[in-house]
Amino acid sequence: MKRLLIAVAASLLAMASFAQSTPQEFIQKAKARTGYGDYQGAIADLSKAISMEATYVPAYVERGIVRQQSGDQKGALVDFDMAIAIDPSYVRALNARGTLLMEMDKIDEAIADFDNAIKQMPTYGNAFLNRGKAKLKKGDKDGACIDFDNAALYGKQKALDLKKKSCY
Repeated sequence: MKRLLIAVAASLLAMASFAQSTPQEFIQKAKARTGYGDYQGAIADLSKAISMEATYVPAYVERGIVRQQSGDQKGALVDFDMAIAIDPSYVRALNARGTLLMEMDKIDEAIADFDNAIKQMPTYGNAFLNRGKAKLKKGDKDGACIDFDNAALYGKQKALDLKKKSCY
C-alpha cells in the first residue's frame, strides 16, 4: 500500500511538473539530453513541447536536428518541412533542412534552402558557410569561395579555414 501511495504521488508530481513546464523548458531539457547522447529522451521532450504548442517552430527544428544526429533523416526532414510550413521565413529551419539535404546529396535543393535563408536574413553567416560547402560539392569553387568570404564577414571564422583549404 505504501508503495502504491508513493507511485501515485510521484505520478501526480510528474504531471504537475509537466503542466508547469513550457515548450522552451522542454527544449532546454532536450538539449541537455542530446549532450549526453540520449536522443530518444530528447525527442520525447521535444514532442512534449510540440504537443503543448503545435505551431512552436523552434521545437520542430530542434527535434529535426536531434533526429538527424541520431540517423533518422526521414524524420528530420518531416520536422524541418513542418517548421518551414508553419513559418517559411524561419532561417534556422531553412539552414537545417539545407544541411540535411546536402547530407542526402540533394545539393541543388540544399542550395535553394540556403539561398532562401540568405534572402530572409542577408547577414546569416551559417547559411553562407553551408551554401559554400554545397557549392564545393557541386564543383562551383569560385561560388564557394565567395560564400566563405561572406560567412567569415558575418562571424563564421571557420569559413576562413575552408577557404584556405579549398580556394588557393
